[in-house]
Amino acid sequence: MTSESHNKQYQIGVIIILFLSSFIAPFIFLYPIQELFYRPKEYYFFDPFFTAYIVLMVVLIMLTVMLFINFLVTPKTKKGKNIQRGIVGSSFVLASALIFLCINNYQYIDRNSYESFF
Repeated sequence: MTSESHNKQYQIGVIIILFLSSFIAPFIFLYPIQELFYRPKEYYFFDPFFTAYIVLMVVLIMLTVMLFINFLVTPKTKKGKNIQRGIVGSSFVLASALIFLCINNYQYIDRNSYESFF
């Protein structure tokens, strides 16, 4: 087998694993990451919004689709390869920005907000 066929097999494996984990990973990883970075010391309630889970799922599926398109399209020229790399790279930058926004989307109630509420 050639090196290119090995790379194609690895890409298919990553695409399948990323697609399947896009439905499970947000519910496993989002809350611990938010609690690690943003949890206040004294709080009564700390929880991510449900939309953060949904957006994280969509972002992971978007990455899967971009990797699948990258897998299917094989450019013939060097300019085509550079354009393909640019599109995939910009999609990863956009996905990382959306993942940051998902992690930054949370709610909490602490003593001050609880007392001002009542």
